[in-house]
Amino acid sequence: MKTNEPLPIPAQENVIPLTLAKERINNWANFIKSIYGKHDNNYPHASFIELIDIQELAKLQSLVREIPNPKTGEMESIYIVAVRSYYAMSAPVTSNTNLAATDFPLDSLLVPVYQTNYREPGSEGEFNYNPKFPTYDLIMPVPSVKGDSSSSGESDYSIYDVTLPCPSTCDPESPFLT
Repeated sequence: MKTNEPLPIPAQENVIPLTLAKERINNWANFIKSIYGKHDNNYPHASFIELIDIQELAKLQSLVREIPNPKTGEMESIYIVAVRSYYAMSAPVTSNTNLAATDFPLDSLLVPVYQTNYREPGSEGEFNYNPKFPTYDLIMPVPSVKGDSSSSGESDYSIYDVTLPCPSTCDPESPFLT
């Protein structure tokens, strides 16, 4: 198993032990293998997300600070506090489909998540998730570097299709691929 030596970095939020990660990933593998069949080693393991895409999502914190309230239309302060990952497939699967993960990869669509808990702008922790308040998907039209609209003529929204499915982008030496 390939692991790296600890680096001199500050304590990190939401990290877990390697053994717990392996256990949870193994639980997923056992579940998904029951759907895809034990003969298929190409079941969805993970999603590869480029750092630039994470940085683009993080930029929204400073770019979107208020939106119209859907009920009143008045501008409302918001705080982007997270990203929600929705599982998606680019093609439908029916009961007649010969199921193989390479043909039907599991993707993740990322959506920024906000709260409207009226924190003071500039206060410490203003962008931190607060479990006392509800979270909402921030789904709004956004400009795209690829042009004004998608091939269907629809506007692009703050729904980011930035994932590349693993196994095609897996680390072949990962301790999670057993």
